[in-house]
Amino acid sequence: MPFELSQATFSGLVKRKKRPLLLAAGLAALFFLAACSPHSPADPDKDAPTPVTTTAITRPTGGSTLHLDRGLPGSPDERLTVALADPDSWNLNPFRDGDRLFPVDPRGYYQPLYQTLIQYDPARMDYVPVLAETVRYEEGVLSILLAGDGQWHDGFPLTSADILFSIQANQKFETSAGQVLDDLVKDMDTDEFSLDIHLSDEKDNAGLRCMEALAHLLILPEHHWNAIVSATATEEQLADQKLPLVGSGPWSLWGEDEFALSFVRSSGAAEDSGQPAYLSILKYADAHLAKQAFLRHDAGLMLGAVSSGLISGLETEGTRDGSLVILGGERLAGITVNPSGGALLGNRSFRSLLSLVSDQPHAQTIPSTISQLNSDKVAAQLLQADEGTISRLAGEAGLIREHGVFFMKEGQDLPLISLIFPDGQAEAEESCEAFAESARELGIPIALKGVSLSDWKQAYESGDYALIYTESCPDESIISFVSRLEKIPGLTSHQANGIAVEFDGEAGYAIMASVEDAYLSGDLKANTGNLISWAISESVFLPLTTEILRGGLINQTETALDLS
Repeated sequence: MPFELSQATFSGLVKRKKRPLLLAAGLAALFFLAACSPHSPADPDKDAPTPVTTTAITRPTGGSTLHLDRGLPGSPDERLTVALADPDSWNLNPFRDGDRLFPVDPRGYYQPLYQTLIQYDPARMDYVPVLAETVRYEEGVLSILLAGDGQWHDGFPLTSADILFSIQANQKFETSAGQVLDDLVKDMDTDEFSLDIHLSDEKDNAGLRCMEALAHLLILPEHHWNAIVSATATEEQLADQKLPLVGSGPWSLWGEDEFALSFVRSSGAAEDSGQPAYLSILKYADAHLAKQAFLRHDAGLMLGAVSSGLISGLETEGTRDGSLVILGGERLAGITVNPSGGALLGNRSFRSLLSLVSDQPHAQTIPSTISQLNSDKVAAQLLQADEGTISRLAGEAGLIREHGVFFMKEGQDLPLISLIFPDGQAEAEESCEAFAESARELGIPIALKGVSLSDWKQAYESGDYALIYTESCPDESIISFVSRLEKIPGLTSHQANGIAVEFDGEAGYAIMASVEDAYLSGDLKANTGNLISWAISESVFLPLTTEILRGGLINQTETALDLS
């Protein structure tokens, strides 16, 4: 059964998505992502080749002219000035690894300059069009149709050649989206304003995985980027180049100097609404300076990883009119359990006993998704952390506790169970310490193991862990939820190192493999509920916190602004 997303179906939502500042649903930053230090863009190389296109291009007709001016444009009332609380989030490279970067976010959460074809809307549990007019999936082919009247900021037409080029560029630089598409795509056919992506019939949920990748892949103008991509071997080399800033989003480049990057509305349609005509981003090298600028009202908006401590500090120091927190999506943090991580964790009753440490075991994914499911069915899987349940599960796991703090098994103290977390990440460490303390009170000894960010990622991807701290991506889609659970070792194996494991991974895998069929048939919510019930019954993910991310702060004097 085919499905189709169209601008007509989501016209109201798409109009909201094209409001002045951001096309994302909110603002946020993932604290554990590595990022390079910010710097002013390098001066253009006078000997560098002029970008050319390999496809026929229609010359601009009535396009706007780009301006390069010094200083901040317009009066303060005509301008929204943005400071970045996290300088590392400053970025102009559309292929860089990272989330919530600004003003160019390769993952597509922010879209003031470059846009994606589609975005995931957690409130709908579905994808909605952005640049695409329609997206249709049928018999292994994802068909994308553009409206035909789209333009880049310089007046050139936006065509399927730009989409094809953007996909191939991401594949060349091996971005996250590029790697997914490289694994899924067999072939691509193009017309001027349409693109057919033929997907592998050997991959489960290929259509949904492809849409998820496209939701995190910025579409770039081929006539500006072709020569640059062709002459660049790796994404890292782009950091040394002057990069184009011509996109399709609501803001187009106006001026740039050493201290600021300014944009003007690419469309004047909203000027009469009292919204600012200009957007200026101040290039602070220190978060403290950005904070001070916000306090002085030199900046109306501060983006980045805004901690509760920073908010408290701002309240202590005070502003003339106060400030408001801008929310930035939902995120889930918890502990992934490896059923193959030892004899104890291979016992289902022991995993269930450990799951009693979680205060919200039902929260297997973000709240927006959980709220749309059958709560009674999910609740039926939950265990109460009372003495009777603890005694029953401990007995089934062969545990006893006589006089000590911890349980014993076969007359021996329980071995320490290692919990890996990324070192240097305060929130992760605090959550893991609280989990270990609660487990200790229950009678289960946990050993915390802080490792480097790269080692943490490697352990998570390879399955080389007993317990590991895990975070969902912000506003986790259903297929991202599935991908997270698919990383749990032993989904299709009943033994680990010759030890029998009580883990019905195959049942979970069958649900995961059928998510696209459920999406096409309209049964996605029921399928997701089944997957959550399985995860709870197997105790393979122990939620710690579900949170609404603080994406930034806005001065109350700016609250009339449209920040959709």
